[in-house]
Amino acid sequence: MWKDDHAQAPGGTVELSKAEETNLRSTLNYIIATHGGPTIKLIFEPSVLYRDWQKLIAWEAAGDIITALNIVAQEESPRLILVRRKPDSFLDVQDFRRLWRINLYASNPTWNPKRSEGVAVGIEQGALKLTTGGDNAREEISLQRIFDRIQSSRGHQLPDEDLTIDFQNGTRTFRIVFESLTVRRETNGLSLNSTELYLLQK
Repeated sequence: MWKDDHAQAPGGTVELSKAEETNLRSTLNYIIATHGGPTIKLIFEPSVLYRDWQKLIAWEAAGDIITALNIVAQEESPRLILVRRKPDSFLDVQDFRRLWRINLYASNPTWNPKRSEGVAVGIEQGALKLTTGGDNAREEISLQRIFDRIQSSRGHQLPDEDLTIDFQNGTRTFRIVFESLTVRRETNGLSLNSTELYLLQK
């Protein structure tokens, strides 16, 4: 974008974050409004052609410059995503002896699980963990398949088969069916923020 001491439009689109694009627009607006169009004429004239740089309208000229340089602001995805079970879904409890309905939140950074009948389950650093053998033996329950499904889904309601996990912990066999999940977008993927779930044990 910088060639021979002036700005030049690149061959393709230049993507900036929304914050960066807003900062650039505000800076151009301030310079033009405070110091006048001739201040930036030599920098941008090869790419932005104005008949009279003396009479620029600051906000309008800032937009014209950004457009001429093929600069666009990236659409920022919401950091939190809420996914629920489809309404009227049937919870199959056949062959299971115990059922717990549990609400979990990641507001506390330390391990602070819900406990019942020798089972502890909680969220720790964005991961769902469970133990039947004491806190030092807690194990992470992989949610990658569910996260992948959330990423690929266009809706915010999923069927039970996309929100169900079967797993073993020690000698016990469990199933989790998520009633709802709130996940957070991170640079390396998704992490669990809160959930309402059914924990079933055979």
